[in-house]
Amino acid sequence: MKGELKKFREMCQISQVEAGKLLGINAKVLSRYERGTNAPRGQRRDNILKEIEKYIKRAEIFEDDLKAFRKENKFSMQYIADMLGTTKSAISFYEKHKFHPRPEKLPFYEEILKTQRRKLKEE
Repeated sequence: MKGELKKFREMCQISQVEAGKLLGINAKVLSRYERGTNAPRGQRRDNILKEIEKYIKRAEIFEDDLKAFRKENKFSMQYIADMLGTTKSAISFYEKHKFHPRPEKLPFYEEILKTQRRKLKEE
């Protein structure tokens, strides 16, 4: 569990405080889990794993959707990066599932992509 938590945090580029909020646990408790001093058990462990899985699945769906949108419209990574207000390298990492968007940005990115799709259909 300790390796999974830290890997999740690093892939989402978030702090222990941010991860704790997302997973519904205190940052100090998360720190202990990551170090292996304590380990979640039972329902708590199941809930943490469920939240991690839920976020990663949502992020990867967005990332795959973003890549498909970019390719079908022949947009460059730089164009998409400018559209989302991020960097070209971030887009590359998202498309390769090396990193995931930060949790507070994912809904914003999803909405921008949805809006852009709608605009293109109207044209």
